[in-house]
Amino acid sequence: MRTSRGVNDQYFKGEKSCGNDLGSAELMSFAEQIASAMAHLERCNVLHGDLAARNVLVGRQGLCKLTGIGEHSLVFDKDTYGTRKKDRLLIKWAAIETVMKQVRTIQSDVWSFGILLYEIATVGGSPYVGKDEKWLLDMLKDDYRMPCPDHVSEALYSVMLDCWKNSPGERPSFEKLVKVMRTLTLMNKHQDHINITKYDGELFLKLDDVKC
Repeated sequence: MRTSRGVNDQYFKGEKSCGNDLGSAELMSFAEQIASAMAHLERCNVLHGDLAARNVLVGRQGLCKLTGIGEHSLVFDKDTYGTRKKDRLLIKWAAIETVMKQVRTIQSDVWSFGILLYEIATVGGSPYVGKDEKWLLDMLKDDYRMPCPDHVSEALYSVMLDCWKNSPGERPSFEKLVKVMRTLTLMNKHQDHINITKYDGELFLKLDDVKC
């Protein structure tokens, strides 16, 4: 995604593109495919634990495949913050109950899917860019959520907000998310949920990355 808009990406070493060649349909397809893959894990009672754009491989035909399943475990100190730089960055994708209570469920992955949706909608933008984990935890306790980017539809943003419900039980299942994403994808012919013509890449140039 970043390479498509001419931004250097440490995870993909291909040639830079001079312009964004990803439209709303392609980006929404990524989101639907990832939701479908996560629904399969949900049915198998498997947690991903680190769902993020960096752990999605995209083939030349736009086929998405999940990686990094069960590879990372956050390390917490007595103040509940990650003890390593990598962990502190991973917290930005972690559900509030994972950070505060060290609890992980499939509904924690749903929260992470909401963050991944933000990454997709911003064509590789970083969540909470430039903010540290203490700021994030304090703000999440006060019910702060990332605002809707100007180029993203309210319908798609509402999916993110549903994923970021404080109570895990109030978040949608991945099975439901698949249906929602398919409905939004079908609506693409009438509405661009990620309106690239209004997309301002300058707002998402600053990046926070996890160096594994």
